[in-house]
Amino acid sequence: LTQTELEKYRGFVRRRGQREPAAYILGEKEFYSLAFEVSAAVLVPRPETEHLVDEALRWLNARMSADGRQPPSVLEIGAGSGCISVSLAKNLPSIRITATDISAAALAVARRNADRHKVAGRIDFREGDLFSPLGGACFDLIVSNPPYIAENDAAVWPEARKYEPACALFAGNDGLAIYRRLARDIQGF
Repeated sequence: LTQTELEKYRGFVRRRGQREPAAYILGEKEFYSLAFEVSAAVLVPRPETEHLVDEALRWLNARMSADGRQPPSVLEIGAGSGCISVSLAKNLPSIRITATDISAAALAVARRNADRHKVAGRIDFREGDLFSPLGGACFDLIVSNPPYIAENDAAVWPEARKYEPACALFAGNDGLAIYRRLARDIQGF
């Protein structure tokens, strides 16, 4: 290794030794067989979220083949890195998606990921809390992986608690605050 490469490597080891997620150190994480940019502005995509994409694709494919009408409209609440919306758009080229997030920094990462995978023209990213940036739009399918961890949960791994955005992880005393809001506000969509 050159001296520069060695210093970079040692920096990576030092950061990982402080329990910074490897994905943040490398700036990238694989999700649904695609490489996604990640930063401290977004959660690191997790393998279990791929199940959500599988189920959404199954439902969308069944819906499109059953009625033959225009592709269903899809909404993602809490886009983060864009891994869910981008994966859906990449696997179903006929659909259009609206994706919201409360964080402008997260949406910037999501937009870069959509550009990277050449689906940016089919995803409308909007900044705002849950349904607030949508006006009167209606959707056939809503997908979301909202915050779900209780704020005082001692079992949260140090990498997440220290490095990942708290607004994307924690949801009140029992972890269900966002689910309650989604259930209450979904009626109009």
